[in-house]
Amino acid sequence: MMAQVQESDGRVLAGRLHRFALMLRDNGVRCGLVEVMDAFRALDTLGDEAMASRDVFKAALRATLVKGHADGTTFERVFELYFGGGVELERKLAQSLHDQLMERMHGEGEVNALLQILGDMDGQLQQLTRALLGAQTAQLSHMIQQAMMEMDISGMQSRLQVSYFAQRLMSRLGMRALETDLDAIRQRLSEQFDDATVQRAMAALEERTQGLRAGTRQALEAQLEMRNVQDKAREQNLLDKSFQRLSPEEVERMKQVVRALAERLKSVVRRHRIERKGFLDVRKTLRANMGLGGVPANVRFRRKQKDRPQLAVLCDVSDSVRHASMFMLQLVYTLQELFTRVRSFVFVSDLGEVTDVFKEHSVDEAVDLSMAGKAINLYANSNFGRAFLLFHREHLDALTRNTTVIILGDGRNNYNPSNAFLLQEWRRRARKLIWLCTEDRGTWGFGDSEMPAYARACDSVEVVQNLRQLRKAVDGLLR
Repeated sequence: MMAQVQESDGRVLAGRLHRFALMLRDNGVRCGLVEVMDAFRALDTLGDEAMASRDVFKAALRATLVKGHADGTTFERVFELYFGGGVELERKLAQSLHDQLMERMHGEGEVNALLQILGDMDGQLQQLTRALLGAQTAQLSHMIQQAMMEMDISGMQSRLQVSYFAQRLMSRLGMRALETDLDAIRQRLSEQFDDATVQRAMAALEERTQGLRAGTRQALEAQLEMRNVQDKAREQNLLDKSFQRLSPEEVERMKQVVRALAERLKSVVRRHRIERKGFLDVRKTLRANMGLGGVPANVRFRRKQKDRPQLAVLCDVSDSVRHASMFMLQLVYTLQELFTRVRSFVFVSDLGEVTDVFKEHSVDEAVDLSMAGKAINLYANSNFGRAFLLFHREHLDALTRNTTVIILGDGRNNYNPSNAFLLQEWRRRARKLIWLCTEDRGTWGFGDSEMPAYARACDSVEVVQNLRQLRKAVDGLLR
């Protein structure tokens, strides 16, 4: 039976170490399979000492998983989040049971008599009770972590849910058995001591139980914080990862990040507009408060109204820039309420308008349909010049003095006529013409790249190879 328990504990520890190493990597620490194997060997060598002492356990992991001095701070932070619960337990159980009883009981003799009774009952008590009475914080922390591994805490999304999950965790730890043990202890003490003495002794034991509750709550809060840190780390990594190197799983995750970024941008723009109220308009303020005897309770401001821009978005959806265009369309249409009007077009060689697709479907569905080849042939060779000519002939009405034109593409035209002069005409008609290029400036003009000619015809050109750069470009339109 003991061998089975040890084997189960070993599997739990192995799983936790692997996840801990993954979290370190998510936070920028170079920690691979070799380091993880070193950590297993170190813990195996230390044996029970590593399990009995949090400091020894932590030192073993730091010595094997951290290779650079600069990663030490990150390790400390991640360790406290991942193996949370021990700090609060150590604080609550800092005193031995003997010292705790000495503060409440009448003399050493009474305390020793109480401890003798508890010692006689040791074989009848559950493992959780014995660890709690003995202030075995490392063992208790290990039991808390193992219980969390065995229960599903994925539904815990905010601190408001911590209390509920803490109750479930205490139940998983064996709270009912602990309460049964405490009732048995109370009964035994009542046989030899008066009620006041029993009450003081049980108050000390209840204080230790509260320490256990605090430790479980801290462990859950640490898990929640750890999940938030991981999500932020993954988001930061996705923000800086090249569109061309995204895996299918990362593309799906990126869609959620784009939605979150769009909501943040909307909040920032709304707050910016509220803060910029302008100058006090004395005449309007007095007029608005004539019914109040001229007391300026309703203040009026004088400000120049800034028109919301119109957008015309032309996205290259060829394979080389497909992901960038997908996220561009998703971002723009999630922010649609911040613009007076948005018209969207996709092209490879043909050009098709997809504005109505976004009116009839949700943003995610519309983006997928726009990329599915319903509007244009996706398998043609890129021909920016032809697509621009089609736009000029059929959709020039999309451009007004309040329209900002955004073109997203790499500018590689397969040696076809660039028709860059058309962009100069659009620039005269529109408010602004911006090109978002998915290639570094150092590659412009080489091979079939027509970017130097296109750049001269635009008001500005931004290199957009990842979501951070795309966010910055779109954010600039809203300022």
